[in-house]
Amino acid sequence: MFNKKVVLAVISLVCLTSFSFAQSCGGKKVQNKKCPIMKKVCKILKNGEAIGLSQTEIQKIKNTKREVKKKQIKLNAEIEILGLDIKNAFHQETINTSEINRLIDKKFEFKKERVKIAVAAYAKINNMLSQEQKTKLKALPNPEKNSIPKKCKKKKQQCSKDEKGYKCNTNIRHR
Repeated sequence: MFNKKVVLAVISLVCLTSFSFAQSCGGKKVQNKKCPIMKKVCKILKNGEAIGLSQTEIQKIKNTKREVKKKQIKLNAEIEILGLDIKNAFHQETINTSEINRLIDKKFEFKKERVKIAVAAYAKINNMLSQEQKTKLKALPNPEKNSIPKKCKKKKQQCSKDEKGYKCNTNIRHR
């Protein structure tokens, strides 16, 4: 009886932490969202000419982004394999909690590594930019902040923006 309670506690812990880690970074799209770090890199690439990047700088950024994606694909595969190993360990006749804990630790080490790679790549790209380019990048509008809220898009409502936020034809205000 005690063993089943421990197993259930471990399963619930894995599920909760997996969900929170899934929301974190790694270049992987999660629920149609990209990693915030990779969004910044994409913004730099999209506005390369506007902020004054040379073709060689753009190519270096693209190469860095490509290398990060390669590493993250490998890490995502390892994470998925470990997830399958954890599930398999739960279906065994006798459940070895120390083995499951080892697999969980290993899985989250890979997730931690995935985020660290993204952060290191962004730091490398950010250090390539001059202070003037960084200033120009910050001055560019953020398309996510100026877009129509998802609530309005889903319901296909007509919304207008005023000083308090968005006002839909249903008189609901969104910020």
